[in-house]
Amino acid sequence: MAVRRARWTGCERPIVGPLLIAFGTLALFHAVVAIANPDYWGHRAVWDEGFYLQIARTGYSLPGGDYGRYTTLPFSPGYPLLLRGIAWLGGVDPLPLRAPLGAALFVGACQALGWLLRAFSSDHRRNNLTILAFAIWPGALYFCSGYAESLYVPLLLLSLGCMLRRRWFLAAWLAAACLFTRTPAVIVVGTLAAGIVVDAVSARGRAALGRAAGTLAVTMPIASLGLVGYVLMTHAATGDWFAFRKSYVAWQPCEVLNHRNLDLRTVYDALLLTGLRPQLLLAVIWALLVPVLVCLQRRAMPLLLSIFAAIAWSFFVWNDWQLLPYHDMLRWLAVVFPAHFALVSQLARLPAGWRLAAGLCWFGASAAAYAWCVYLFVTGQPLS
Repeated sequence: MAVRRARWTGCERPIVGPLLIAFGTLALFHAVVAIANPDYWGHRAVWDEGFYLQIARTGYSLPGGDYGRYTTLPFSPGYPLLLRGIAWLGGVDPLPLRAPLGAALFVGACQALGWLLRAFSSDHRRNNLTILAFAIWPGALYFCSGYAESLYVPLLLLSLGCMLRRRWFLAAWLAAACLFTRTPAVIVVGTLAAGIVVDAVSARGRAALGRAAGTLAVTMPIASLGLVGYVLMTHAATGDWFAFRKSYVAWQPCEVLNHRNLDLRTVYDALLLTGLRPQLLLAVIWALLVPVLVCLQRRAMPLLLSIFAAIAWSFFVWNDWQLLPYHDMLRWLAVVFPAHFALVSQLARLPAGWRLAAGLCWFGASAAAYAWCVYLFVTGQPLS
């Protein structure tokens, strides 16, 4: 009876399960939008969505040649170009298209994660629970929005899935697409290089090392094409090859206001600020849990995924750990899906009764926090 019920609900179905999870998450996201800010769908963009819409409508620009203003230059072109193409085909403005596009890409991301997990795990129930944990984590709300993450995440998952299957060249092209969509995709390129090297070392032979050197010599230039395309587009708009770097001048006063690495004082300050920004504590707790979970369950997943989690987490800590202005902790770490797989694997080791109670508590709290963060996001309030 339990097996029949699991199959009926989609828990053990590799295709239907992710579909149901995606539709359920999208229903929650848009239910909150309907209550909090229905204008979000067709009349009002929030936060960085406005910059992506500007690129989709008019491309890059540098008004007055002034890098001290907020401009579109720091935002990668992959997502807005996709949005522009769809708007051109439909003959409509990009603004009302970002919600349905985000929904379609999120469905694709859930399917891509399922495909990735099936590369090493035949336990469809655990895989689908991992997708559920990934989908309803608060930071995942950006995957349904008009942010570049909605395109970046399915590309990232497909690239890593190809790496797990040793399809290095296809993974490189997907990594290039990631880099064209989000500059933090350097973590994908780094994981690709590490995966090729680890695969060669595990083969233990000079011939394998030689093949790996040749593969690296071809795949790394391919993966870099995404950043090259980004630079070419900003150069065409400004005439400056270094426009991408200079464009951060406008953000610099806030970026350096309190830029510190992860240490005990940083965590202590986050706890003190919880009354002002409770969501900051949520981001800090997850940032601390990620390495613990991955280390505890490192043997339950391929080494490549542990490497990816370590690179992504380290990149975030070194580049974006700051308490003011409550920057993008939830958003950046939302892509570290191995932590969700590790969480589900850790729950599976508990006795049946405790496992059910802990699972219900975690998924219930995560869904509630997700809805709350969506409310903050669509009403224009600071999220992290």
